[in-house]
Amino acid sequence: MKEAYLYDSLDGQKTKCRLCYKQCVIAPGDSGFCKVRTNIDGKLYADNYGISTHFVRDTIETEGVFHYRPGCATIEMGTYGCNLHCKFCQNWKYSQADKTDIETFVEYTPESVVAKCKEMNIDLICWTFNDPIIWYEFVLDTSKIAKESGITSLYKSSHIINKEALENLCENIDVFSVSLKAMDNDFYKEHCEGSIKPVKEALQYLHGRGDKHLEVSNLVIPEKNDSDKDVKKLVSWVLENLDATVPLHFVEYHPDYQFTIPRTPIATVMRARDIAKEMGMKHVYIGNEFASEGLNTICSNCNSTLIEREGHYVNFTEHLDKDDPTCKKCGTKIERMIF
Repeated sequence: MKEAYLYDSLDGQKTKCRLCYKQCVIAPGDSGFCKVRTNIDGKLYADNYGISTHFVRDTIETEGVFHYRPGCATIEMGTYGCNLHCKFCQNWKYSQADKTDIETFVEYTPESVVAKCKEMNIDLICWTFNDPIIWYEFVLDTSKIAKESGITSLYKSSHIINKEALENLCENIDVFSVSLKAMDNDFYKEHCEGSIKPVKEALQYLHGRGDKHLEVSNLVIPEKNDSDKDVKKLVSWVLENLDATVPLHFVEYHPDYQFTIPRTPIATVMRARDIAKEMGMKHVYIGNEFASEGLNTICSNCNSTLIEREGHYVNFTEHLDKDDPTCKKCGTKIERMIF
């Protein structure tokens, strides 16, 4: 537990949380929508500070990031709680839990996380699983110490976050994977109890900075946001507000939590990929598949396969060197690729 960084004190010992657009006003003894920010005697505390439900080694591709050090090892960490309530959440056992629901967890300090990364010889931390917005204080503290130690942070989030909080995170976090659930605000309201406005603002802010690596993912759910019209609306917004070189991922949904809709067919996400490429997007991928052409990095000029992906396996083909993001066949540089 740690006193929250972004809140206001109100009359009657109430507090107003400034972390996200919900701006919860919390009475003494109560918690906000996320269940982890609690008012104790007029002060707001982050109940989940340092409490991790996961600490696992994986590869960066699992976080919807294909253009930043492809195939590199990462440490993935998450906690409990969320400021959304997505009815299709694939990590709902943690995102919709509070501390009393978690039977096994490990408590860390920022220093111990960094020390463990060094011990494992891994220099990239992914803040993921539930939404790391809700772990704001711990992520902020740890990413600062990590960066000072040469360890990069990757932030995978829905980005339902206030600009003030995002600006603070950008001081020490350099890679952002943003979940854009749909381009329809009614979708956010009905299925997530959220709003698309802060997500759009976060994407525009991150892209506008020019100093952060940014990739965008869209979970494609049958009969909810999978029509050609839905795809074209999303791609049009990305082209108009970001640009054609931002890596875009269409991810297969599978039934979980309160949604029983059958899994998204691979043909659906491949069609979304084709539409996006036809509209001008340079680097479009699919997700939640073990092996597919849609996982590979293709030269945007000559269509040569540059990086092949299968499961956790990443192969640089003869058309690409690991230290030079340029297609050897035609000389075209791969946009937004960092090795």
